Amino acid sequence: MSKFSIPHFSANAKSKADGFTLIEALVAITIFAFLGLGAYQILDNIVRVEEQALRKSQEMATLQKVVWQLGKDFRLMAQRPIVDGGDLKADIDLEGDYLIEFTRRGWSNPLNWQRSVLQRVAYSIDSHPDRDDSESPYYNDESLYLLRHYWQVLDRDFDSVPLTQVLLKDASDFYVRFYNENASSDDDLWSDQILRKSLPSDTGQFLVPNAVEVNIVLGDSNLFSYIFPVGAGGN
Repeated sequence: MSKFSIPHFSANAKSKADGFTLIEALVAITIFAFLGLGAYQILDNIVRVEEQALRKSQEMATLQKVVWQLGKDFRLMAQRPIVDGGDLKADIDLEGDYLIEFTRRGWSNPLNWQRSVLQRVAYSIDSHPDRDDSESPYYNDESLYLLRHYWQVLDRDFDSVPLTQVLLKDASDFYVRFYNENASSDDDLWSDQILRKSLPSDTGQFLVPNAVEVNIVLGDSNLFSYIFPVGAGGN
């Protein structure tokens, strides 16, 4: 009869058949760690992009509200000088305490108060109105803001104080240019000055421009320009 030999398995062979060696386990853990790190980085990038998109969307929504307010004011510029503490002030003032101050038409009056439908408005760049209020979240805020000011009366006394609206944060510049069809030359159609009416200078009246270009410079040097056609005159 032929003899058959019984295979002999060592302890090491049985161990290899039953599981991973320490080195294999470490390699597997390392691979899974790199895969997990890559997945985390991808997820983190997605979250960052989403947050950035949300922030940009909120900024654009705020800017759209500001443009809507600018359009309401500049489209309705009117020829109406005012009395300010006994002194006559031009209907469009570029040399006073504000970057621009002017009279506009169309001040809505849903409660039918006894007041004019004309409104005096102004724009400036300054600190937040609550910067000095220790209880305000804007206390000691060093940022500059685009501010809109308006008065509750048209002709005002010495103690008339405007109400202030905060429009935009980090505004570094705000300037306007005027389009005047009656300019003396084509080169003067767009100008940072407005044409005065051919009346005595003490009337303080200017010709309402045909359009206004409003330029806003934000802190990151982004320039936003908008052109608003001005409605026909004002009373």
